[in-house]
Amino acid sequence: MRFRELGAEGPYPKWLRELRGKSGAYVIAAPHWFYTDEPGAILYVGESHTGRLYQTCSRHFQQWKGRGAGPTYSRAGVLVGIEVTEATDAITTEARLICELEPRDNERGCWDAELEGVPF
Repeated sequence: MRFRELGAEGPYPKWLRELRGKSGAYVIAAPHWFYTDEPGAILYVGESHTGRLYQTCSRHFQQWKGRGAGPTYSRAGVLVGIEVTEATDAITTEARLICELEPRDNERGCWDAELEGVPF
């Protein structure tokens, strides 16, 4: 997974806009994690299994009034990594990344699909 900057302002970068119509998982990380490999700086892992990867990821960089669509972050203060998958694999990819990376802001625990089956 390649981590990239979003830029502080203006339109989102082309690589992010090209995710329209695609499914997959994304990782939001603090830059010091990328440059120093410091543990605990993975902020959030999310997914879209409905072909809305661009919209789902970019909502974390918009201001929401009241209860929004998850945690929000400053575009200038993070790096984003994307794993494009088939729609049917997005949720499993997200779960794997959450277990591997232990992001600070996710509220879900880990599960083993082979041992426990699908958790819903």
